Amino acid sequence: MRGERAPLEAAGLDLDELRALDNPLEVRRRIVEAAFESEPDSTIADGEARLIVADLVTWTLETPRDPAQIVRHTVELMIARSILTEVGDRIRQEPRAALRRSAEDEIRLAAKAWAMRFDVAAVTLDGPSISAAVQTGVTDLLAIYGDES
Repeated sequence: MRGERAPLEAAGLDLDELRALDNPLEVRRRIVEAAFESEPDSTIADGEARLIVADLVTWTLETPRDPAQIVRHTVELMIARSILTEVGDRIRQEPRAALRRSAEDEIRLAAKAWAMRFDVAAVTLDGPSISAAVQTGVTDLLAIYGDES
């Protein structure tokens, strides 16, 4: 339980308070607000951030999620969006739609795998900490999928 509390407390959020809200949308709003407090080195523009928030809200509405899951999924979405933006031109050059979709799916899966091994307890939930985690994930995955031009 302490592993979930430490990052929340560092961001000024209280796990007991979040659980007591009994309002999943308010919990998500508070966590998303902390996650997007700052932009990760300009790799995600405002429009991209809004798409990530929309994806995140849709995902969290499917099933109640705990704060650590929401943070991890936020990192996943931010990494996937950043990588797809970086290598999107190369993917769009592929004439076969099935291969384009497959490449995008593979990048999303890699971002999910990276985020699953991301230690939420090791960072705070403030914007700079999440941005640093996203940047690390983007760097790791760009080493695999990066633009070869």
